[in-house]
Amino acid sequence: MEQLTLKIGTNRNPILIDFKEYNNQKIVDIRKYFFDGKDSNNLLPTKKGIALNINQLSQVIEALNSNSSSISDFFETNELKEINIDIKPTIGRSFQCKNENNTTTVVIDENFKARLPSDSLKLFSMMVESFNIALSDVLEESDEIDLVLDVFNQRISRVL
Repeated sequence: MEQLTLKIGTNRNPILIDFKEYNNQKIVDIRKYFFDGKDSNNLLPTKKGIALNINQLSQVIEALNSNSSSISDFFETNELKEINIDIKPTIGRSFQCKNENNTTTVVIDENFKARLPSDSLKLFSMMVESFNIALSDVLEESDEIDLVLDVFNQRISRVL
């Protein structure tokens, strides 16, 4: 049997889906990979992954197919979420986005708030939360997310 490999996710941290034989058993191995620091062409596997035999794979596919409506409902985000806005002095970035216990709080530095047009505080908070979620969907490392948010903070501070 020829090995079949599918690649999904980002180029920097791809997920490989390998259909292969291991110990004379056909399996599908779904695993996150990263590029070797010494050789940018060499992908190395992480410990984050799972190997399934044909019966387990069939059960996963059946469970996903038979619950597709519930799964879609779970990921549906059309409803507006309430965002708490907290104005207080901050160190470093002029804003923070905290998600705890299904509640989102956007903390905005009081000096930064003073530079915002008075009617745009809620809109700015919604944008910060949406941007934070989008970054979390794309980037895996929290320090990468923080770096992008820091650059965003610098750019927006120049504008206001």
